[in-house]
Amino acid sequence: MKKLLANGSWALFLCLFFVHSAVSGEHRVSQLTDSNIRDFVYDMTDMANNAHSSSGSEGQGDFFAMHLHPNAFFKSSIIYAIPGFPQQENEITLNKEQYIENLVNSGQMMRDFSAEVSIQNIRISKDKTRATIETTTNEHATMLIPAAGMTEYVPMNGTSKCSEILMLSDNDVIQIYSANCTTKMSFEDIY
Repeated sequence: MKKLLANGSWALFLCLFFVHSAVSGEHRVSQLTDSNIRDFVYDMTDMANNAHSSSGSEGQGDFFAMHLHPNAFFKSSIIYAIPGFPQQENEITLNKEQYIENLVNSGQMMRDFSAEVSIQNIRISKDKTRATIETTTNEHATMLIPAAGMTEYVPMNGTSKCSEILMLSDNDVIQIYSANCTTKMSFEDIY
C-alpha cells in the first residue's frame, strides 16, 4: 500500500507541476504583463494535456532547463484518498534537476490525462520582472498502480491550488522560480 501511495503521489505531483510549468514554445518578453502571464499559464495546460498522449515527454528536459529558474524549487502537500483506506498526507519538495528527471520519467504512469486551470490572482512587481500567481488546476487521469501482484490503471481526480513565482531570465524568458501547492487527489474504487 505504501508503494501505491508513493507512486500515486509522485506521478500526480509531477503532472500537476507539469501543468504549472510546461509551455509550447519560448516565452520571451521584455516585461511581464497580465496578458503574457495568462498566455504562459494556458500554454502550460495545453502542453500538459498533450504530454500524456502517445507522444510522451520527448524533448522536455531541454525545454524545462530553459523555462525553470536555475534555483527553482517545487513543494506540494498532497492529501490523497483511496477507497477502503484512511486519508493520507505526504509532502514533496524537489529542486530543478529532480523535477526535470522525475517529470521526464513520470509520463509512463498516466494515460487519458486532462487538466483545466483557472487563474485567481496575478500580482506583478513594479519593475515587471517578477510575478506571483495563484492558480487552481483540476486534473483527471488514469494512473498505473501496482496492486496484488499486478498493475491496473485506476481512475483518479485531483485539484491543486498553487502559489507560484514567475521571473524573467537575463534573456527575457519567462521562468518559474517556485511553486508551493496543496493537492487533493482521489482514486476511484475499481472493485
